[in-house]
Amino acid sequence: MPTKTKSPLQGVAWPLEPFLVATLPLSPSVNGSYKTNGNAQFFASTDLKQFKENATLSLYLDKHLWDWDIIRAIKESKVKIPLIMTMDFHFKTLWLRDLSGPIKATEDALFDYIGLNDRLVVDMHPRKFADKENPRCEISLSVCVERIGEC
Repeated sequence: MPTKTKSPLQGVAWPLEPFLVATLPLSPSVNGSYKTNGNAQFFASTDLKQFKENATLSLYLDKHLWDWDIIRAIKESKVKIPLIMTMDFHFKTLWLRDLSGPIKATEDALFDYIGLNDRLVVDMHPRKFADKENPRCEISLSVCVERIGEC
């Protein structure tokens, strides 16, 4: 007969809807994000550094819309809180960029800003759209309630 363990949810009402929604500029492509030196060591390009600065500004402007109590509870939790991340990339056209390229830089910019580890993401939904007039990335984070407590 299985034993019951104390619920990691005790005292926290985890929302099912996103606790964070933000709009970021598009990151540079992978080829435009990193350069190498003579020793074949990778370093961030000027374009990637500029993207991270622009992303920080965008996140700063959106931060009043987020549930900082949830972000704080995730930081303070004694168990890992699994997250769902949705990323809607709106490119000028569907066919000039791949979907996987901008994911990491965008994810890093967001998680650096909110002070969480991106290893908490257990479910990711990147999608690609076309918007010639307003290229961007719309990103959201939710708690993956059904996976809390997994090892």
